[in-house]
Amino acid sequence: MENIDAVPYANRLFSPRLAYKPEIEDGSVVIERDGIPLLLETEVLPTDKLLDLLNALDGKRTLDEIKQDFPPITCEELAEFVETLDRNALIDVTDAYQFKSGVEALFELEDTLNELLHDKLYQNVFWKNCQQERVTIPKNILYGLAIEHYHFLFRQNYFDAPILARRNTGEIRELMLDFFHDEYRHDTIILKALNAIGISEEDLVDTMPLPTTLSLCNALTYWSNNDPLFFFLTLSVLEGKDLAKDTYVDICKKVGLDQAFIKPIESHANINLKHQHGNLTRLIFKNIPHVDAFNLRRLKSTLHLFVAMYDNFYTEVWQHYTDAPKLLRRVSDI
Repeated sequence: MENIDAVPYANRLFSPRLAYKPEIEDGSVVIERDGIPLLLETEVLPTDKLLDLLNALDGKRTLDEIKQDFPPITCEELAEFVETLDRNALIDVTDAYQFKSGVEALFELEDTLNELLHDKLYQNVFWKNCQQERVTIPKNILYGLAIEHYHFLFRQNYFDAPILARRNTGEIRELMLDFFHDEYRHDTIILKALNAIGISEEDLVDTMPLPTTLSLCNALTYWSNNDPLFFFLTLSVLEGKDLAKDTYVDICKKVGLDQAFIKPIESHANINLKHQHGNLTRLIFKNIPHVDAFNLRRLKSTLHLFVAMYDNFYTEVWQHYTDAPKLLRRVSDI
């Protein structure tokens, strides 16, 4: 009788279904596969609980849901055990692997994203003040946001360039090339706005971005290099999905900032709106044939991290530039 022990293996299954009926023989759990009896053992669960666990693999519940009924076993141990079953052809592949088209997956991801934006990002101090009928945001915060946007756009090639080097489909590659062309050197547009308030390019070279700005750039660079599917997902937020007008420009006008500052900012916003950059993620996902259930769950989970980082970005802009004695964080001052 062949003995199967659970060994570490990457989790690829989402809601697996056992292909054969398990039974207890001589105090052990046995599955007969193609006439060959296989003995299943695990140090985590006793025989009766192991049998219950195997029967719970019915293709209707996720591993997370199954885990709740078996407290002694960890998520990692359960994933490893199920992967071992799969490697030994004991999982019904037809039901174990669930796929959605790229568009269907994006609909589900956008539901999660919109909920996170509403509950997290739009509740922070910056966005709550933007939503007030009478806007009283200090000018330094709006200037500071332009400074941080400059630093972000100055580093945009760090995370846009790697995605162009990947072997994407022709349609996705063409979309990203057009986007890269539209976005190239947008930092110089923001620079014109900053010039209007007395900040030169030489000043900015001697300036450090806020830690949250740099961490957002670094995260996007990581995702662009290692997780392009999630990187595509971030573009909708960064480029202002579903926006008919730019909130930042609108606030600058309400506060009464100088037109020499507002005009370049508005020019940049109009390029994004005209070329529908906020719709780029949807166009890309239309060209993604399918997303499997495990990756869909992973993308949803990573959205929490991304929105938290984006929330921290705006929160730190508010906190720093509200009381900052100087607009620029000069390296030469250290």
